[in-house]
Amino acid sequence: MAEREGGDYSREAYDAAEREAAEAKSEVSPEKSFDEVGAAVQKGQAAEAKKDQVVEMSWDEALKVNEEYNRIWAQKEAAEKAVADFRTEHNVLQGPAEAREEEKEEPTLEDWAGIYAEMEEVDQSKILEAFRSLQAEMSEDERKELAFPIYVKEGTTTAAAWDEVKSNNPTYQYIDPERIKIEGETGKAIVAFARFSQEADEDSLGENAKKAVDWEKTGEKFMSPKMAMIAREAYRRSAGQQMDEKNWTMCPGSRSEDGYVPRLGFGSGHRGVGLDGVVPGVRFPSLGVRRVVSKEL
Repeated sequence: MAEREGGDYSREAYDAAEREAAEAKSEVSPEKSFDEVGAAVQKGQAAEAKKDQVVEMSWDEALKVNEEYNRIWAQKEAAEKAVADFRTEHNVLQGPAEAREEEKEEPTLEDWAGIYAEMEEVDQSKILEAFRSLQAEMSEDERKELAFPIYVKEGTTTAAAWDEVKSNNPTYQYIDPERIKIEGETGKAIVAFARFSQEADEDSLGENAKKAVDWEKTGEKFMSPKMAMIAREAYRRSAGQQMDEKNWTMCPGSRSEDGYVPRLGFGSGHRGVGLDGVVPGVRFPSLGVRRVVSKEL
């Protein structure tokens, strides 16, 4: 990437530009002279332009990183396929270190209800009834596309959902789950359906990625941090893998204490499940959303 004025992207650079813009705005006052007001306006415009430049640089750099990651990921998949083909052709048995579980059938609603019942100490029949109730309200296309049921019991806070993740996985965090604000959610139980996939919705990644503020204008529903935390633990128990090993799931409609949009991922280098935040105006090719059909009970 050609070097541009302003240096590399960082959250600190964006925040600094945002502070400059706010300071310039505060300097615009009717008590000041025309020249002083003009200088403040110019300062503010420069700061806003710097913010835009920082965001643009972040996108260009992230595209390059993601392209390299995709290249390595494709090599990994090709190598695994070559090994599998060789074993099939030569009738080679898998060794203990390479043994993989036989392909499982997709879990049924009853299976999912059992997983959530164990996690959340709720009667399995109650959860199953909630799943079927919401399914009855969904269109045929929605039922085909959204095969991952989610249940969050009444009274669950975002902090409690994060504790569930922490009790079963290595984790790290840069935002406080207790101070995340979620638009539209109360303490009622939640039932939802999403796509059953390891990564965020594919059509929300890469060149199709939108800024969080743009997603919020669509009127669609997305996994909130609380839902995403409970869902990822259920996914781990069912699939034996972590969600978001390659990309991140961000949660439009939610904000951290500092105004960032919460995001969850398994983390670079598999450090653990990460709880982080991104500025609402930033988009990355590795950022996506998980659309849901949901309701409170």
